[in-house]
Amino acid sequence: MPSNSDNLPEQDSVVPNTSELSSFIKNLSIASLVGIIAFVGVSSLIIAASQNNVNDTKTIEGK
Repeated sequence: MPSNSDNLPEQDSVVPNTSELSSFIKNLSIASLVGIIAFVGVSSLIIAASQNNVNDTKTIEGK
């Protein structure tokens, strides 16, 4: 008579390996940090450029 454990699927095929999961989370967190830094950098450049344009306009109109 076969036991119930023979009919169960392999645990590795259902649950991801702990090292693979931690590596995935590490890569995901690094990617999200890079994305946030890039977003903040681009936003800062856009704000600085728009403020510079306002200052140039005031200087030209003041002359």
